[in-house]
Amino acid sequence: MPFVLEKPLESPAQIMELQILRQFFLDYLNRFEAFQLFFDISKSDYDIAGQTRNTNTMILDHQKVDLSPLLEDLNVAEHTSIGGDFVIGYDFEKMNGSGHAFNDQIGLSIFDTANHGYEAFFLAGHIRATILNIIDQQIRDNREIDNYLFVDINELLKGPIAQKFVEKTNPVRATLTKGAVGIHGQLHRQKRLFNFVCTGLPLFYYSKKEECFFFLEPFSGPPLGYFDKSDLFFKPYVPHSIRLHPGDFMILASDGCFDSICIDDLTLPIGKTQKPIAHFRYPQNESMEVMHQFDPQKVNPNLLNEFADPAVQSFCHILEPLLRMGLGAKDIVSSALETLSTNPCFNGDDQSLIVVKVL
Repeated sequence: MPFVLEKPLESPAQIMELQILRQFFLDYLNRFEAFQLFFDISKSDYDIAGQTRNTNTMILDHQKVDLSPLLEDLNVAEHTSIGGDFVIGYDFEKMNGSGHAFNDQIGLSIFDTANHGYEAFFLAGHIRATILNIIDQQIRDNREIDNYLFVDINELLKGPIAQKFVEKTNPVRATLTKGAVGIHGQLHRQKRLFNFVCTGLPLFYYSKKEECFFFLEPFSGPPLGYFDKSDLFFKPYVPHSIRLHPGDFMILASDGCFDSICIDDLTLPIGKTQKPIAHFRYPQNESMEVMHQFDPQKVNPNLLNEFADPAVQSFCHILEPLLRMGLGAKDIVSSALETLSTNPCFNGDDQSLIVVKVL
């Protein structure tokens, strides 16, 4: 097991080395404390919460290793778990020096980096810090979502230092696994719009009026760090938007929440929603001049194709009663993640969830 703390040390050099490792790890954990892996933002028109639950496990020499004893030995707070998932809730009006111009915006990010454990956690930390720094500058220059936000982040992740982290995170898939999938968006409170850029994850939307889920599939750019702009498979990062309505919910989830062992076509979901899940695919959008908008109150869900993936059906089946009960966003997130982490239908992967309750 890495960082074996109970093994007898043989020399002062080993003692010093261990102390350096311990301090480095604690310093790195403290980087996450500035913007914790859970948040609860309450506004007059929105109730927003997000949380990450990583598994504290990794694969070392083809063996699964539990890293929880390491965290306990370092007296790490119970709410901190390490792995590849992370979320960010960013209230722009609390930014130092942001002024009143940003009071109508909230930033939300959810990302899943490659693999698990402390190496994936380190990679997630680099991506997370980069996103926060670029967002901070970007929203001061331009209040609207900008596709170059992720163009810049992707180019940074293609550098040699980040690529070394990627290779260590998953050596077997180093040529395939280059970074992170996720979504970043800016919530405009007055406009009731969520403008976002996608690098590989969908959105879920629950309409109170229709009492049904929409599975929203954006036109996605590549996962962060996968391809250079010159690569054949590179696609542009482009913005989309969704219009939010009172009483509805928007849900952002990493694939650990909606991916399960029910994925086999012959396996039935653990349960289905009361109405079919409507599937909306955003039109191809390759220009910042066009932001395709989805308005759930202007679309008849019966005219959209049904999204019948058994794992997604199971995920929405777990969410539906929580949404119907009218719980707050924080209670929905914690209850859903608890159910997902203890239900044998789901694969026990790292899981992150953000819920926006429109008031």
